[in-house]
Amino acid sequence: MQDDEELSENHQEIVDESWGIEMMTLGRVHNDIMDELQEIDEIRSEIIEDHSDADIKEIDKKVENLISIETSDSVVLFFTLAHEVLRGLSGDIIWQKVFDDDISKDNAREYARNIDSEDQENILYYMGIIDSGEKGEIANVRKTRNKLVHDMRSRQYLDGIGNIESRVRRAVKTVDKMHVEAHNLSLLD
Repeated sequence: MQDDEELSENHQEIVDESWGIEMMTLGRVHNDIMDELQEIDEIRSEIIEDHSDADIKEIDKKVENLISIETSDSVVLFFTLAHEVLRGLSGDIIWQKVFDDDISKDNAREYARNIDSEDQENILYYMGIIDSGEKGEIANVRKTRNKLVHDMRSRQYLDGIGNIESRVRRAVKTVDKMHVEAHNLSLLD
């Protein structure tokens, strides 16, 4: 993955696009999360060095508690934005591939963007626009967002989310793939 400066430059290039502001915010929140997780990983490494005889699982449990409320809020914001951006991009792709030019473009685009997320995933999959792996990655963003938004314990402590860094990186790649499909522009190049 690119460093933060390159990612920010790419985000600046798409400001004029319909999802530009959301994409820039997504990139900023992504960078904030990665910075805090890196700090936590450095603390973990220092603890392990200082306590070579300690149980790694016990250290990992203590390190999990270092994730700040701010980071958990950022993770919730990130997945909420990623989900909404994916809905918009999926709607744009459906609009581009399905709707006839004779139909009022604004109405058709709005309709395509408002199709239920899971239905959008299925439409894109059955049309052969995305494969089962991509469909699964989009669903993972949706399900992670839903778990964080609707389950207070998950939201506060990031319980049951798994490796946050991996999930965030996968979500960024998924958003990028869909952005390439919708607008022929990679955010990560």
